[in-house]
Amino acid sequence: MKRRSLRLGPGGEFDRLRAIFGTLGAAGHDLGDDCALLPVGGRTLAISIDLSLEGVHFRTDWLSLREIGWRATATALSDLAAEGAEPIGVLVSLGLPGNGRGRGKGRPDPATEIMTGVGAAVQRVGARVLGGDLVRSTRYVVDVCVLGLAARPVRRSGARPGDGLWVTGRLGGAGLALAALRAGRGGGGGGGGGGASLRRCGAASPARCRASPRGVGWRGVERAP
Repeated sequence: MKRRSLRLGPGGEFDRLRAIFGTLGAAGHDLGDDCALLPVGGRTLAISIDLSLEGVHFRTDWLSLREIGWRATATALSDLAAEGAEPIGVLVSLGLPGNGRGRGKGRPDPATEIMTGVGAAVQRVGARVLGGDLVRSTRYVVDVCVLGLAARPVRRSGARPGDGLWVTGRLGGAGLALAALRAGRGGGGGGGGGGASLRRCGAASPARCRASPRGVGWRGVERAP
């Protein structure tokens, strides 16, 4: 059965998505949820992708490369949590500056450092790194595709008045951590001080889960190591 794309709320980002959906027409299928959902046997394969770009989603003077890898992975995994899907694995594409940034005698390779954080995040939820790609870039890019299985996906369109809403982490923690870092209270120099500030504020745990009265749960990513 063909599904129509999900109705979206107001806002500039949603306006852009509506324009994209309209342009795709019949080439698009069931768009607008946290994950793409594909029936596989008696279960549903949930797939999502989330891109993190240096200067937009993270700064290397606030977070170490390992923390950047963890953060990007946990953010992508949260889409599986929102659908009530159990993580299977991730595919990771990295964009790495080619001018020697982050490299030097006796210093670990930036790609290895980022992927160490990715590996730690997926191990926490019982998943695996399944593959990826590398490319030279002017800025660091971490693009994470996540795959999971759901017996009964929790779709956005399924929400009804009276349903329970579950949230992990501390509400407002990310905003508090950002304010602290901008004020210079989170450390710096890429040595992980910024990440420590994030963890104190509860902003290192972006995994989220919506729940219906049927009781859908998920073990989320709680803290960066």
